[in-house]
Amino acid sequence: MLHALRVTRSRDLLSARSRSTVLACGVKVATQTPPIRSGRRVVFLTLDDSTGPVDATFFEDVQGPYAATVFHSWMLLVRGVVRRTGPRGISLRATGAWELTPLGEAWRTGGREAGG
Repeated sequence: MLHALRVTRSRDLLSARSRSTVLACGVKVATQTPPIRSGRRVVFLTLDDSTGPVDATFFEDVQGPYAATVFHSWMLLVRGVVRRTGPRGISLRATGAWELTPLGEAWRTGGREAGG
């Protein structure tokens, strides 16, 4: 499923084009919501896909439909826009997140149990 969805592994993120949209997945290592001077909430998520960490940032404009998934799931698929943070640094500006287990079930059953 991950191959068919063209999920980008952590080790391959450096070759992704800046501002391109990618899918990444892995086990949640950490979520952080540090205080921000502007008062807006930003959620920082770190995943590990066994080839390395993937950092994704959820800004307020996309948190609504995905916050529960980010905070309450352990295996996630994240869609995001590649952002360079240095010569070997990269992060994703997240635009979506899904729990991997039900996604895999829907994939295996052709969506029949998910109503499709």
